[in-house]
Amino acid sequence: MIELTIDEMNRIAKYYENATDSCIQSVLQGYMGRAFVEDKSDCTLSILLQGDFVFPSGDEEQFDEAKAKKMLEEFRTLDHSEEFLYVPQSEKWHDFLKKQEDLKIIQRYTLSKMKLSDFDVSNLNYIAGQLPEGYQFARITESIYEQMIATKWSEDNVNNFKSASDFVNRGFGIVILQKDKVVCAASSYTVYDRGVEVEIATDPEYRRQGLATMCGARFVLECIKENKVPNWDAANMMSVHIAKKLGYTFLGEYDTFVLK
Repeated sequence: MIELTIDEMNRIAKYYENATDSCIQSVLQGYMGRAFVEDKSDCTLSILLQGDFVFPSGDEEQFDEAKAKKMLEEFRTLDHSEEFLYVPQSEKWHDFLKKQEDLKIIQRYTLSKMKLSDFDVSNLNYIAGQLPEGYQFARITESIYEQMIATKWSEDNVNNFKSASDFVNRGFGIVILQKDKVVCAASSYTVYDRGVEVEIATDPEYRRQGLATMCGARFVLECIKENKVPNWDAANMMSVHIAKKLGYTFLGEYDTFVLK
């Protein structure tokens, strides 16, 4: 398995032409993440890695199961591979992953791809305006980043960036503070040319108060201000319900493979 450089991404881009996940664009455009091929001489098998998400694809007609198996085995030697979520971008890769005895299928959920003009700004302002007394919104600064990266529930909001300064320079996010404590966050999980992938999370002790919806609304408003499209992919139906309140449309579910 060989890692591609940013200048070599064009060799596999055609295998992701129909991809809708913005994390894929983040890798192909060279913003963040990594890309691998089984063999640089033909690049008929490829895997993108963005955070915990893995996107295998390749030439359907030249799919080689033995090579795919070898590539998958090598891929699993990477750090934190036990946490990877595999989202196949071709039917052959889907069928291959389905045969792996140590993998199981879970469902994730697709939301509509929005234009900034699709959002109802007055509705977003109304939702954000429901923030209870004692809480306040704040943009993620370097000091807030450090608090979040050191906290289990919020680390995924910022950990795709190399450092606090990298996040502040290339990403952005909104948190809800109770005094100086971060209790909810909505931020750029990844970035690409036209937008961001949304990551949203709440401190377990502060859930079921509507904070995620309010923080999400405030973050979408920030995206509009930054002229960056917020892409929303949901891990569960609770996330779907929040997205729908902010103006997204639920489109359906898709297979994702994880370790049993």
